[in-house]
Amino acid sequence: MDITVHVVHSFEPGSANPVLQQILAQLGVINMAVADLKASVDALAVKVTAEETVIDSVVTLLNGLAAMIADLKTQLAAAIAANDPAAIQAVADSLAALGTKVDADKQKLADAATANTPAA
Repeated sequence: MDITVHVVHSFEPGSANPVLQQILAQLGVINMAVADLKASVDALAVKVTAEETVIDSVVTLLNGLAAMIADLKTQLAAAIAANDPAAIQAVADSLAALGTKVDADKQKLADAATANTPAA
């Protein structure tokens, strides 16, 4: 966000109307407030972008897990249809590995949520 206020004035020092001097002083205060507001908005924009990156990462993780589960389901159905004990065991092993991955990812998410949640 870009906010710019330009104040141009010209007069002989000491010759300006006192009301005009007050207006110019207030404009100076407004300019400083706008600069502070711009800095706050810029900082907030950075935080929002970082948050969106985290959310996108979680969505990618969940979509990846859903795809893995769908693939394992297909593999299991094929192994059962083929009556192939080795293939069934391979799917079972893959499910166990997926469970371990889900637990690790769940803990990472829980740790991140705890670390980034302000105390009540």
